[in-house]
Amino acid sequence: MIEADRLRVVPLFVPYRNREDRENWLEDPRLIEWMTAELDRGIYRGIGEFHLYDGRVDVPAVRRLVALSVERRLVLNVHGEANVIQKLLSFEPGMRVLWAHAGLKTHPRLVGEMLELHPNLWVELSHRADIVPDGKLAPEWRELFERYPDRFMLGSGTYNNDFWFRYGLTLALAREWLRQLRPALAERIAHENARDLFARH
Repeated sequence: MIEADRLRVVPLFVPYRNREDRENWLEDPRLIEWMTAELDRGIYRGIGEFHLYDGRVDVPAVRRLVALSVERRLVLNVHGEANVIQKLLSFEPGMRVLWAHAGLKTHPRLVGEMLELHPNLWVELSHRADIVPDGKLAPEWRELFERYPDRFMLGSGTYNNDFWFRYGLTLALAREWLRQLRPALAERIAHENARDLFARH
C-alpha cells in the first residue's frame, strides 16, 4: 500500500508488537532494540500513536525514542495529557510532536496555551466530541483554529474494528463541521497541515 500511494499513505511506526506491549514497553529493553532495528528500515515518517502517562515520561525508553525521532526527523504522535506533553517537549528542542486527540479531555484554553508555548507542537482532533456539540462548532475551538491555522489536523482514531465500520460516518461528521469554517482554513485542517508536517521527512 505504501508503494502504491506515497502521497496519501503516511507510514508511522507504533512501538508495540501487541496489546501487552502497550503496558510494558517502557520497561522492556528488548523493545528498544526492536524499535531501533525497525526504524532502520527507513520507511517511516513518524512514531506513534503511543501512550505516555504521568510519572512514566522521563525514562530511558522515551529518551531513546525522542533521540531517534530527532536524528531521523520523525514526528512523534503521542497520546497523553497536557502535563505529559509538556514534560516530553522539554527533552529536545528539535523534536516535533503531534498531540493525539488534543489530550482527549484537555480544555481548549489549555490546548491554546500549549500551542503558544511550543512551536514544535501540532494537534490531532479525533475523539473530541466537544468540538461540535449538537452539530455546531464550539466558539472556543473556532477561535483556536483561527489563531493557529497551521497547527491542527483532522484525525479518525480507528483503533478497533468498530471504528472502521463507522469510518464513513466519522468522515461525514467531520466534513459537516469543516463546512462551518472558512474554506481555506477547512482545507488546512482537513489535509494540508498533515501534508506539510509529514513532508518535512
